[in-house]
Amino acid sequence: MARLDLETEKALDTVRDRYGRTVHLSDAADIRTRRTRRALAGYRADLGESALPLLAAATQALHTMPSSTAVQAWHELIASLATSHGEIMRASTAPSEREAAAVWGHLAHWADTGPIAAHLSDLHHTPAAEFTADESRKWTERAQRARRRGALDLFESWFSADGRRITLAYLVEDDDSEVVALAGDPDAPGWAVIGRYDNELAAGTALPRPMPPGVLRPEGALRFNRPDPVHEVPLQELLRDVVEAHQAGDASNALLTATERGYESGPMTQLQQLVQTAAASPGRWSPYRGSASAPGSTPWAGSSASWPTKSAPLPQISARPWPSCLHTVCRTLRRQSRGPPSAPRPPQHALHTSQRTRAELSSRPQKALSP
Repeated sequence: MARLDLETEKALDTVRDRYGRTVHLSDAADIRTRRTRRALAGYRADLGESALPLLAAATQALHTMPSSTAVQAWHELIASLATSHGEIMRASTAPSEREAAAVWGHLAHWADTGPIAAHLSDLHHTPAAEFTADESRKWTERAQRARRRGALDLFESWFSADGRRITLAYLVEDDDSEVVALAGDPDAPGWAVIGRYDNELAAGTALPRPMPPGVLRPEGALRFNRPDPVHEVPLQELLRDVVEAHQAGDASNALLTATERGYESGPMTQLQQLVQTAAASPGRWSPYRGSASAPGSTPWAGSSASWPTKSAPLPQISARPWPSCLHTVCRTLRRQSRGPPSAPRPPQHALHTSQRTRAELSSRPQKALSP
């Protein structure tokens, strides 16, 4: 789907003008219809028979987790994927333009959120046995001594389905390193070593799987069903207009375009909207130490300890900081229009001294210069 989306965007660029506006609507509709037909064929070949077993395995894994808001959201996600699967399988192999537009939303839903179901189904993995109490105590003491001398290198961390934070680390002793797994917060007392492994791959295979990513803003626009971009003047073009401006009005027009509000908002207004949207977000995933996931898994793993929470608001951008910018640009352009600055004039007394010296020299008799 990612490759198909990239090819479709390249094809759509051929029917848009330089500002991103679609100028050939019928050609754009044909391009999207062909995209949907190819996606339908690929979905039926790859997931036609395995989608329902995948969702059943994900649902079974959810039943083993303690009840929480995130688990309920995952249940709703699995149900919506099952509904989308039914709509996709009922669609025609060669849908019309209207049918293609309707089924594309279900294909996009699977492409965007299907990996979550795959991660959930992978939680059925049975981990290997961990250290006994005596083994854990001995290895924990070794790891604590190594931590005090700076020889415990933490490199990967995630949360398992039982809520534990698991961290992989290199334990270095006598110029030799071993891969160990810690349970608990390494930056707080109470953590313990639960296993020792030959390498990172063996550790990822033996340890519990990380929790899959949560459901963040499931009602929002995702990658494969985003709306068409709003046409805009590129920022590079606005910068060029300011640099090449001959009058203050030319720079003013560029600034007004950059700060335009409404449907065709400019780059500065979009930057302000970006900061405000991030500040108003219901929550954000935070990466843990290292890559925050098990080998070969998603880089954004979480459990009840990492589910979205309220975050501190980001600094707000003033609603109208533009007049001062416009005044500065206009003042700079006026200064540039006067030409390059001339050499500084010497003080008045220096001029009088220079003129008197030249007069005295001209009245003196000239002496012949020796060879």
